[in-house]
Amino acid sequence: MSIESVRKFVEKYGIGCFALLFLSFSISALTLQCGNRAGGQGAQENTSTPIATVAKFSATSDEIDGIVNSQRNSAPSFTATDEATSYGQALNNVLDHVYGLAFAASKGLTLDDKAVQEAIPSLWAQQVKTHRDILVQNHKLAPNASGKEFEDAFQKDAGHSLEEERQQFTDNFNTAFSDPQKKELIRSEVANQSLTAQYQAQTNVTDDDLKASYSTVSAQRISFEGKTGSEGQALVTKALADIKAGMSFEDAIKKYSTAKAQAGKSITDPIDISAQIAQYLPEYKPLFKLKQGEVSDPIDMNTGTSIFKIVKITQTLPPDFEKNKDQLRKNFQQQTASTTMMADLEKFKKANPPKWFSPAYQAVYDFNTTIQDPSLAPDKREAKLAEVETEAKNALKGSDGRVAALAYYAANNALYQSATPDRKKAMAPDRISALNALLQGSESPTLRLELADLYLATNDSTDAANQVKSAAIALTGTSVEDQKNYEGILAKLDKMKEAKKINDLDAKSIQGALDHWLVTMHQEDAMKLESERQDAENRKKNEELMKKNAADAAAAAAKAKSTAKPAAPITTPPKTNTAPPANATTGK
Repeated sequence: MSIESVRKFVEKYGIGCFALLFLSFSISALTLQCGNRAGGQGAQENTSTPIATVAKFSATSDEIDGIVNSQRNSAPSFTATDEATSYGQALNNVLDHVYGLAFAASKGLTLDDKAVQEAIPSLWAQQVKTHRDILVQNHKLAPNASGKEFEDAFQKDAGHSLEEERQQFTDNFNTAFSDPQKKELIRSEVANQSLTAQYQAQTNVTDDDLKASYSTVSAQRISFEGKTGSEGQALVTKALADIKAGMSFEDAIKKYSTAKAQAGKSITDPIDISAQIAQYLPEYKPLFKLKQGEVSDPIDMNTGTSIFKIVKITQTLPPDFEKNKDQLRKNFQQQTASTTMMADLEKFKKANPPKWFSPAYQAVYDFNTTIQDPSLAPDKREAKLAEVETEAKNALKGSDGRVAALAYYAANNALYQSATPDRKKAMAPDRISALNALLQGSESPTLRLELADLYLATNDSTDAANQVKSAAIALTGTSVEDQKNYEGILAKLDKMKEAKKINDLDAKSIQGALDHWLVTMHQEDAMKLESERQDAENRKKNEELMKKNAADAAAAAAKAKSTAKPAAPITTPPKTNTAPPANATTGK
C-alpha cells in the first residue's frame, strides 16, 4: 500500500481501522506463508542459534531463512541482489517482532502458548472487520449492511462462505504456530494486539480533543533536504536569524529551502496537513499546538529538517457530530492509543539497540537500513555503504559466510553501479573480491562473465579463461536468460581467441561445454515438441471419439424410435348391474 493510498484510507476510515488492517494482514501473511515445515506433526523446538537479542528475546537464523525461502520459491527469478535485499527485509521483520515482545514485556505483558491460542477468536473478529472494511471500500457492501448481507457479499467475492474462511484461518493459525520459524513472530503479533488494548484503556479523549482531531493547518515550509540533527539545526538558525531581522518567511523559503514544489504549485504555497494525517505522521503533531502566524521549532523529518509557519487553521466537524459523538470518540481513542504506542515503541528501540552475535547478519541489517534511509545525502550514503562493505568482508570467515558474502556483494554493487568509469577501474580489486566471495556459494554465468572481463582488464587471462569455463559449465537451463548467457559466453570465447588470451585446451573445453548445452537444449526442444504433438493428437482423438459417441447415441435413439411397436388400444370392459336385488316381498 503506497503512502498516498495510506493517506486516502486514513482520511476515509481513520487510523484505528488502518492499524487493524495492518495487524490482520500481518497475521494472515504469517499463517499463509507457514509452508509445510510443521507438516501437521505438532510443535518443534527451535534450536537455531540466536543472531541477535533484545532483552531476553532472540532473533534466529531459522526464522529469517523461512521468510527468505518463501520469497525465493515464489519469485520467477532471484538474483544475488534480490537475495541480499530479502535477507535484510526478513531480518528487519524478525527484529520488529522481537522488539514487539520485548516492548510488551517492559509493560508487564507476557504471553505463554495457551494465551496465544485463546486469542484466536479475537483475532478472527479482527479478520472479519477487515474483510467487511475492504468490501465497503471496494463498494461491494453498504457501510450499514446487516450481518447476513455481509456474509452474502463475502461469499460472492471470495467464492466460499465466511464460516469456511474462519475454519481455514484457524487451521492456518494453528499450523503456523506449530512452526518454529513462525511461532515467535505470531506471539509478537498477538502481544501487539493485547498491548494496543492496554493503551486504549489508558487513553482519555475529551470533547475538545475530539473536535481538534478534525482540524487542518495550512503552513508554509522551509525544508533542508538531506540535512538533519546538528547540521539541519545550524541551517535553521541562519534562516530564523534572517526572519527575525525582517526577512519575510516567503523570501526565506526562496533563499533557504531545498525542497521541490508540488506539481502545479509554487514553493511558497502552503501545504494542508490534517490532524488525521498527523496521527499517522507524528512529526507534524507540534504544528497543531501553534497559533496562526507562529513559526515552529525545527522538526527532523524523513527527508530533512524543516520549519513551518502557520498560515491558517480550520476545523470542519463531520455531519451529525453530536449524534455520532460516542462512536467518533471511540475511533479517535483507538487512533490516539495506536500512535502513542508506536511512538513509545520507537523510543524503546532507540534505548535498546540489538545485541549482535552474527557480524554477517549485522552487515545485512546495516546494508538494508542504509539503502532504505531517504534522509541520507548521497555522500553520506556512499560512506555508509563503504563501511558496510568492509564490515561484511570482515565477516566472510565466520559461520554465516553466505550471508556475509551477500552483504559484501550488495554493498559493493550499490557503490559500483553508481560509480564513474574511472572510479570503477579503481574499484576493480574490491569488485573481483566481492564477486568471488558470492560465487563460492552460488552460480551465475552472468556474474562469471563480468568477472572474466575484470580479469582481462588486468591482463589475467588465466583466471579470465577459468571464469568463462565455469560460466559454460554452469549453463543448465533453457530459459531466455540461459540462451543470452550462451551467446555471451560464445562471444567472449571468440573475442579471447582472437586476442590470443586463451590457450587451445581451455578453448576446446569451453566449446565442448557449450556444444553439450546446445545438444541438451535441442533434445529438450524436441521432447517439448513431441509432447505438444502427442497432446494435440490425443485431443484430436478425444474429440473424434466424442463425436462418434454422440453420433452412435443419436443413431441408436432414431433406430429405437422407428422399430418401436405401436401401443395396444385401450378397451373398456362392459358395464355390469351392481345394484342390490329387488325385495321379493315388496317387489321394490
